[in-house]
Amino acid sequence: MTPSGPQTRDSPLVKALSQALPEGFHCTAWHLSTTPTVTEALCYPPALTSTTERRPIKPLKTYCEKHFLAVSITDPARAKDVLALGLEIYVYTTTFSTAIFVAKADSTGYLHLQSTPQPFSPIRAVTVAFLNFLVEHRRRPSKQLIINLFARAQSQYLFPGSVQNSKKHILDDRGLIKWWCRVLNPLLDDHGWKNPTRNWDRVHGYLVIPGLDDYETRAFVPRAEAQHTIGH
Repeated sequence: MTPSGPQTRDSPLVKALSQALPEGFHCTAWHLSTTPTVTEALCYPPALTSTTERRPIKPLKTYCEKHFLAVSITDPARAKDVLALGLEIYVYTTTFSTAIFVAKADSTGYLHLQSTPQPFSPIRAVTVAFLNFLVEHRRRPSKQLIINLFARAQSQYLFPGSVQNSKKHILDDRGLIKWWCRVLNPLLDDHGWKNPTRNWDRVHGYLVIPGLDDYETRAFVPRAEAQHTIGH
């Protein structure tokens, strides 16, 4: 595992976070990452359906690198830093595609110690900036790139005991899905039709919510625009 934090001011990640956060917001970013290693393939070729078919190709050789971003702020009462946010993200790479999978995201409820203008959300801003940073630095020309996640509400993901903090804002399943849609929507805008300088062939979002029909699911999308599809 390669420690690259606390991040220095000239770090590309620090610059990305600085642009996303308001002036006067003081925090420390800790970024840990692993070197890519061979892992089990995410997808396998379909099974043979008859004895006359050719043998299926082998699974694509897949590499995985893991990233963990932690953000801390200063607690003035104790004059020391406390963790405020953590993000765990896996990047899977094959010859043909790159998949950025958001494994876990959690807060501790201590962000109230840092004053921010309302209704600004530092957690959302940091999440968008970090995902955008990974997209920019893991994108390969003419290769597919996917951001994938499963949103399931829990009281705590990364920080045991954080649920006991009354200041922690815990969302239910519906609220969490809407929150992630608001996080990913700027990435569609920044890299898609609103920013032709990015030179992407196509940028599109897909949303599936088990148990809801297309009409109900559409209400979770921030704006009903062409770059969203309800389904796979």
